[in-house]
Parts: sequence; structure tokens; C-alpha cells
Amino acid sequence: MLKKIEPYLESQMLKFAKEAFEYLINHTHILLLIFLTLAISIHAFQQGLGSHLHSLHHLLLLIIIIKLTFSFINKPRTVYLLDFTCFKPPPMLRVPFATAYEHGRIILASEPESVAFQVKIFERAGLGEETSLPHQLHYLPPNISMIGAREETELVIFSGMDSLFQQTGLSPQDIDIVIVNCGLFSPIPSLSSMVVHKYNMKSNVKSYNLSGMGCSAGLIAIDLAKHLLQVHPESNAVIISTEIITPNSYMGKERSMLLPNCLFRMGGATILLTNKRSLRKHAKYSLLHVVRTHKGSDDKSYNCVRQEEDSEGHVGIFLSMDLMVIAARSLKSNIGTLGSLVLPVSEKLSFLFNLLGRKIFNLQWKPYIPDFRKAFDHFCIHAGGRPVIGEVQKRLWLSDEDVEAARMTLYRFGNTSTSSVWYEMGYIEGKGRMKKGDMVWQNRCNSVVWKCINRDIEIPKIGAWADCIHEYPMSKKFAEEAFEYLICHAHILLLILLTLSISTHASQQGLGSHLNSLHYLLLNLSFIHYIKITFLLLIIIKLTFSFLIKPPTVYLLDFACFKPPPRFRVPFATAYEHGRLILASEPKSIEFQLRIFERAGLGEETSLPHPLHYLPPRPTLIGAREETELVIFSAMDSLFQQTGISPHDIDIVIVNCSLFLPTPSLSAMVIHKYNMRSNVKSYNLSGMGCSAGLIAIDLAKHLLQVHPESNAVVVSTEIITPNSYMGKERSMLLPNCLFRMGGASILLTNKTSLRKHAKYSLLHVVRTHKGGEDKSYGCVMQEEDSEGHVGIALSMDLMVIAAKSLKSNISALGSLVLPVSEQVSFLFNFLARKIFKLQWKPYIPDFRKAFDHFCIHAGGRAVIGEIQKSLKLSDEHVEASRMTLHRFGNTSSSSVWYQMGYIEAKGRMKKGDRVWQIGFGSGFKCNSVVWKCNREIEAPKIGAWADRIHKYPVFVPEVLKL
Repeated sequence: MLKKIEPYLESQMLKFAKEAFEYLINHTHILLLIFLTLAISIHAFQQGLGSHLHSLHHLLLLIIIIKLTFSFINKPRTVYLLDFTCFKPPPMLRVPFATAYEHGRIILASEPESVAFQVKIFERAGLGEETSLPHQLHYLPPNISMIGAREETELVIFSGMDSLFQQTGLSPQDIDIVIVNCGLFSPIPSLSSMVVHKYNMKSNVKSYNLSGMGCSAGLIAIDLAKHLLQVHPESNAVIISTEIITPNSYMGKERSMLLPNCLFRMGGATILLTNKRSLRKHAKYSLLHVVRTHKGSDDKSYNCVRQEEDSEGHVGIFLSMDLMVIAARSLKSNIGTLGSLVLPVSEKLSFLFNLLGRKIFNLQWKPYIPDFRKAFDHFCIHAGGRPVIGEVQKRLWLSDEDVEAARMTLYRFGNTSTSSVWYEMGYIEGKGRMKKGDMVWQNRCNSVVWKCINRDIEIPKIGAWADCIHEYPMSKKFAEEAFEYLICHAHILLLILLTLSISTHASQQGLGSHLNSLHYLLLNLSFIHYIKITFLLLIIIKLTFSFLIKPPTVYLLDFACFKPPPRFRVPFATAYEHGRLILASEPKSIEFQLRIFERAGLGEETSLPHPLHYLPPRPTLIGAREETELVIFSAMDSLFQQTGISPHDIDIVIVNCSLFLPTPSLSAMVIHKYNMRSNVKSYNLSGMGCSAGLIAIDLAKHLLQVHPESNAVVVSTEIITPNSYMGKERSMLLPNCLFRMGGASILLTNKTSLRKHAKYSLLHVVRTHKGGEDKSYGCVMQEEDSEGHVGIALSMDLMVIAAKSLKSNISALGSLVLPVSEQVSFLFNFLARKIFKLQWKPYIPDFRKAFDHFCIHAGGRAVIGEIQKSLKLSDEHVEASRMTLHRFGNTSSSSVWYQMGYIEAKGRMKKGDRVWQIGFGSGFKCNSVVWKCNREIEAPKIGAWADRIHKYPVFVPEVLKL
């Protein structure tokens, strides 16, 4: 027995010695700094430094300096708006009333009542004769296609981007963050990838694609950019707000769904934000406030704007009769928060006095409505229609001049959805009304407040309004302004007066004598004491800055993976039978699918949603919603059960789903289901491929760095129902064979009180985007085949491109995680090959020395095998990936979480272990996330793997004969 134990002990001692050596090498600078600080401190106190600290004034001075340092460092970075542009549709896309009426009359020939309804809408909506629709909707019947939608997208977005770069003089290479929001069109690759590709941006650009979030998504994108610029110093962010009309025209006869056809028109805006102080003098505005309100927990609010199918299967946007009432309630909640930030003291006192009179003294007074005209000089109200503008004007007591920009934008461009507030801002500039110091309020029940800085803004010579502003239709008395200034700034004036009084009194009491004592003390210190004190102060300042600037640690409390019910199982026999019946006239395509099933690495337990079990499949909107609710709500229920956290404790909700983006969004669906708070921050990412789950983790990390004491839920899934390919192209049939149902919910926090309950700490997120290269951008593309069927085309170069992206990603990751010994070996090899011209093979760092577990995107057997080969991993290292693919199939962005669950279920996750999650996605993107295990994790008794983990691993042959 001893003979068997001794080699084991020797190996353990060797492992310990090796780890200790690497720890000493990696932390040498910290150990030296601690030793040096202790030595200097002891020596300084021996020399009598302690006797100098008895002075209370010195201590007070130190406290003041530390307080000022804290205030300075914790002050959020100012976000500046350099410039913005609005898309101006070419004249050929104009839709005068006669054309719109003719189209409605012909398309709805059998529905005279619907035609009459549309005529009434045109007469009362407030739109003019110059609004525009994309080219595809000028056909009779409309020519709705994926190609047409892409053409509209490129026209709107690229026109805006070109104008923005021309106006600002910045290069695409100067852009660090790209955010695109588009409610109802989210192709693969995403619109943000389309921008990165078109302008050949850097590979480390951070891109986000928001979808399904409605007309207020433009201001949500501003909020997201603001948060990202808080954690990325010296950065520029581009925001693109648009709505693509082509694929979303309603072709039915339901009146509540015909209304959007009458109101929505082409439009888009591009906005350039920065936090670079060097660009401050060129900026037009500074961002002061963003206030968001979400009423999705209320049933009526959630359902008042909803994408659904009518009785004939036509998809459209349903608008409730209660829409205006619900909008008014949301506005009331929003301005309730905004008012405390922007209203002058006089208005706050008037409101408080009125409230006390009504509530305490029971006086029959009308509720006091604060005058927001005293806080803002300009109002940009969502141009959703004449009633929307009128209702806001009435409730806020605004003048016709205050809402002129909104009415004229609606008249000239129609309802351009998220971008309308930017057309209004352009109108105000075009009229020459924007002056230095002016305050601007953009409102869509989310509010953004801007302040005009540096200069009066000249009337633009180019832009959406430049050639027609002359066709479209001013101060207070000095005494009134002076009175308001005194009231608004009374607290500041009192503080100044109090400070002067205290300073005068202190001087009279002999403060000068204390300063003389300090002067005498400094003169009598020796030179060596000066050196010691200076060095000690530098160390204190360094440690203080390190402590303050260090971002808060993000913890992973727990996660849950969706386990499909047995009735959704798709054994090979079923999958093959479906393929044979659907592709009966295409024997080569059937044979191709059979070969894929034999070699893909999937097992007999994978699942597909209920609508795809029919012959032929029934990919309806209702079916897609049912799948969504089953996957997301099951995972969320499990997460809340496992953690004991209440939905009301959630501060941030992020949902990523690439190809299904209904209205309301999936994030709104989560908020509604769990009755979350109205101030919860929600984001819906789409079109970003299989790596979107790790992008969502990155987004949550950034948000948690600027929102202390917060909890964030991330939901990663891919909804299969509406995205099954019904054609015969082989490159598009491959996803049908690989993709299966799945989803995961993850709970992150930065609360130190929850640290002891957390499973993991988030160490690193490294993102790589190769969209600037044509082959990378086009290797995974959503498009139509020759028969008009929409599917995902996978390029033959996909594996080569994935390998290149991985190489770029691990180059950045290696410097963060590899031990010094590996980095030195790599550098030595590199110098030998490049400088001394030695014929050595390139050194591949051993990432097994940095990580204990690997979660590789289970995109297919070939993907896993290629990464195993490239990183020299063992079969055990990729076991979790292979078994996840075998048991659940390619579940897209959630596959890395099924793998993490597998490792936990096997009881292999130990305290201190490091986990590397690797994700690949269209665009082309490669992303890495690194976690550190905080405690011993027991094998879960519930979960996706709990009932059958004892059966794994299983042998998966290279070719499974069917």
C-alpha cells in the first residue's frame, strides 16, 4: 500500500512546488511592494514620524484630501455628443396620399370598410405628402423579401454613417463601440456586424444589436452607450437607431393592425458619443440624465402593442384601444423620477406645498402639475401620431412652439420609430434655435436630457432638413429670470455664505498660528524624512487609487439550463423520416442529411419544439411564443428556486436570442411574467449568433460596474420554431440537422453580501470581431435560396475562419491568464524565429496550465475536434462539449452552460478551479469568458443533467451507421 501511495505523494509535492513557484513569479511585484511598505513604515516610526501625527489638523487635512480624492475618482465620466445625422430618403421613395390610398384600395379591394378606415387615418394622422416608404413597398402587391430588407437597411444605415464620418472628421478605425437598435428586423449576421464589415472596423470593437424593444429603443441605446463609456475610458461610441419597414408591412385587414401601415415610414439616425476630453471642445451636447421606466409587469401595458397573427395568419402589430391611457400612465411614472433631477427648487416647493395642502389639510385643490418649461428649453416628443403629441402637450402644459418640432417631423417624415426624436433635434438646429446652455428633453416614456455646450449651434448646411427648413413654421423678463435663479440656486448661495463666515471666524481665532507650526515642522525635517514621507504618501495614494479604480467583482450566484420534456425528443428515425417526406423530390438532399446525422455527434435524446413535429412543420408566431415561454420561464423558475432570489430583487434583465424578435421583446416578456419593478433595466440582443450568450455576460459585467449593489439576470436561448429551413440547398440544410431546443438563465451580482453564496467570480471577458473581412462576415449568412425560402447558409471556409478568430482571441487572452513561464517560453520562441531566424516551430502556449475546465461551443463534432487539436487538449478536457452535443445538440448560445452543468454534475468543480468558456458566432465573432470557482460545488440533485449524469460519458463513434 505504501509503495502505491509514495508515487502519488511525490507527484502531489511536485505539483505543489510547481504551483508555488509560478505563484511567486506571477506575484513578485506585489510581494516586494508589501515588504517595502512595511520596512519603510517601521523605519519611519522609529525615527519619530509617529510624534508628528498627533496634530488633529494634520489628520483633518488628510481626511479632506481622501474625501476629495474619493469624490474625484467616483465621479462618472461625462458623455459628450459630438454630432448626429438623420437619413433623408431620396425623392423616388416618396409616398403621397394618392399613392397610399390607391395601394390600400387595391390591396383591400374586398374590404371597403378597411379602406374607409385607412382614409380616416390618413386624414387625421398628421402626416404630409413628403413621407417615404422603401422601394419594395411601392410594388403591387408589395415585394417583401430578405434581399429587399437588406437593401433598405444598407441605404438607411450606410447613408447615415457616411454623413456622420464626413461631419465629424473621425475615421471608422476610431470607433470603439457600435450599438444598433432595430425593432423588427434582425438578420444573421447582425446589423451591428454589417456596420463593422462595411467600414472595416477594428477586431476588438464592441458591438451590440438591440431588437424587439419598440419605439423607445433609441433612448435605451443611449443609456447602454452611457454605461459602456463609464467603464471604457477614452472611447468613441456610434449608435444607429432605425426601423426597417420592408419585412413588416401588414398584409391583412384587421383595423388595429392596419394603423401602423398608415403611420410608420422610412427613417434612421446615427449618433456619435465620446468620453474623450480632447474632443470636448468639438462636442455639441453633454449627456446629463437618462431615466427609464418599464411598465411591463402590468398586463394591459404589456399587451397594448403586440406582434401577433390575425385570423388568416398574417403577422402584424396590434395596437390596443387603451394605448393612449397606458402611455399617459407611463409618462407620469417617468416624469415623477425625472422631475426630482431637473425641476428648479421653486417648482418642487410648489408641488410639495400643493401635496401637503391636499393630503394633510384636506384642501380641495387640484393636483399641481410642475412646469417643465422652467427646466427645459426644447422638447423632442416621440412623433408617434397627432394624438400622441397632443396628449403630451396637454398633460405638460406645453405651447404650440414647444411641440412644433414633433409636429413638423411627423408631417415631413412620418413616424420613423426610434429615430423621430433625432429628426426633431435636427429641426430645432435647422431653425437656429439651439443656443449654448439650452436644455433638451427627448421623451418616449424613457427620457434623455442633453445640455448644449461650447457654442451656439449654427444652422446645418447639409442634412435631412437643410433644403426644406424654410418651408416649415421667442424670452422671459429679466426680473422673472433673476427671481428663478435665486430660488434655484439658493442652497449654493447659502453654502458659499456659510463657508466665508466660518473661514473668517477661524482666521480670527488664530488659524494662522497652526499654519506657522506646520511650516516650522516642515523646515526642521531632515532630507531623509522628506524622502520617506513622500514615498509613503505615494504608496498610500497608489493603493487608494488601485482600490477606488478597481471595478467591483462580478459574481455568478447560480445558473439553470432548460431540460426539454420527453415528448419533444427527436430520435434519428424521426428526423430522417421528416427529411425524407419533406424532401421527397430531392434524393441527394436526403442523402446529404443522412450523412450529417451519421457524423454530427448528436445522440437520440435531442429535442425540437412541438410545431416542428408536424408534417409539414407549422412555424407560426403563436408556436414560437409557446416555445419561448416554455424554455425561458422553465429556466427562470429553476433559477429563482435554486437561489432563493425574488424577481423583485432583479435590477437588470438581458435576453439574447438571434432569430426571434417579437414585439414586445423577450426581455419585456420576462418582466411581465415575473411582475418585476418598473425601474428594471432591460436589454434584448438579437442577430449576434451563437456567441451572443458570452456577449450578454460582457454587457452584464459592464452594467454591474456602474450600478453598485445590483443583480442581473442573463437569459441565453435560440428559438427554433420560426427558423426551420424549408428548402433544399445543402449549405442551408445543415443547421436543421444540428440545432436543437435549449436555453439557460444566469444570475450575476456585485453585492458583497452575496459573495459567500456565489459559485464563481468573473475574471475576464475577451471579445474578437473579424467582421471587417469579407470572408469572415459572409461565412454565416441568413438569406433566401432560389425559391425564396429563408435559411442560414454556412460557408465551406467556416472552420478556417473560426480557427483564425480563435487565434486572435487567445492572443489577447493569453497575456491575461497564462503563467509567466508560458509567456516567457512563447516570447523566447518568437524571438528565436523572428530575430535569429531559427527554423523552430511556432510555440503554442499550454492553456492547460491556466485552466482546469474547458467549455467549448458545441457547434458540431468538427468544431470541437478542431479546437481540441489547436489547443492540444485531452479527450477529458473536451468531454463536457462532446457529451453536451450528444445529449442536447447544438443549443446555440446556451451550449457552454450545459457544459458547465455537466462538469458540476460530475462533481469535478473544485474551489479555485478556473473555467474557460469559448463561443463562436456569425459576423464572425470569437469570445472568451473566464470564471474562477469560489467554493466546492456538490453535484446538483436537480437540473438538466441530474437524472442521467451516471450514464455519461458515452462512446460516440466517428460515423454512426443509421
